[in-house]
Amino acid sequence: MTYKSLYESIQSHELPINRNFVREKIIEVARVQKLTIVASGLDTNVCRGYFLHAQNTENPLVRQCGGYVVVFARSLNRCWQRLVITKEMMHLFDNEEAATDTGEKFEHALSELFEVSSPSPSLQTQSEFNCFWMALGILCPEHLRQKFMKDRKSGHLDDYSIALKLRIPERYVPRLFTARYQQEIERLLRN
Repeated sequence: MTYKSLYESIQSHELPINRNFVREKIIEVARVQKLTIVASGLDTNVCRGYFLHAQNTENPLVRQCGGYVVVFARSLNRCWQRLVITKEMMHLFDNEEAATDTGEKFEHALSELFEVSSPSPSLQTQSEFNCFWMALGILCPEHLRQKFMKDRKSGHLDDYSIALKLRIPERYVPRLFTARYQQEIERLLRN
């Protein structure tokens, strides 16, 4: 059950990468029985989505759906939905120590996310960052990212055009072309 297997299985696909295709690939790669995606009336000022582990049987959604659950805010536009759902599905690749499985861990992770810089972020906060980078890596296959980078540099494509092709929020397009993106993806593929 590795992110690398998922990443490699997506690389040959053209855009846009269908989130249901990603879901099916994750089920296959992670060898899980069920992964349900649920829209909810979440307040996007607080939370755009979250992941529920199948072993969290005290949660009514987990009991009702009978497996892993990704919940996203139904008010999000299609681009935000794709990013949030994909990012939350990446939690299937977390190790047990990184789980945000208590209210206390959740509150701590939220407080760390809003700090400008945390000297040593918790495993839960590290997981949130990892899942973000993993989602970008899934929604933008490397051969297309390279092409976009070249076209962007030459002025043939702008960030908005790339966002439309990827169907992700425009604000995250520049991150695809940073040295940090490359470093994070390489690190995640080694794990």
